[in-house]
Amino acid sequence: MKVFFRITLLVSILAPVFALLSTLSFAAHNHWEVRHYLLDHNGASDLGLTKEDLSLCPKNVAAAYKASVNDGYKLGNGLGMLWAEVVCLAAVLFMCSLLGLRAVRKTTIHLNQMSND
Repeated sequence: MKVFFRITLLVSILAPVFALLSTLSFAAHNHWEVRHYLLDHNGASDLGLTKEDLSLCPKNVAAAYKASVNDGYKLGNGLGMLWAEVVCLAAVLFMCSLLGLRAVRKTTIHLNQMSND
C-alpha cells in the first residue's frame, strides 16, 4: 500500500509540470490571444491579420481566416481550462497520497506496538 501512495505522490508532482510545459510550448507557438485581439482592433502586427488586412482579402478568405482564428481562440481557452483542471486534480491527488502515507504509517506503528505487547 505504501508503494501505491508513493507512486500517486510522484504522479501528483509530475502531472502539473508536464501540463505546464506542454501548455507553454503550445501557447508560445500559436499566439492565439493576439490573433483574436487583432480581429477586433486595428493596429500593425506581424502575428496575424488586422481588420484592415482582412478588408483587402476576398470575402471567403477573410471568413476562413476569422473562423480559424476563432477556433484557435476556443482551443487556447480550452487548453487553459484543462491545465487548471489538471492542477486541481493533482492537488487533490497530492493531498490524498499524503493522507494515505500517513494512514499507512499509523497502521504500521499501531501493529508494531500490538506485536510488542
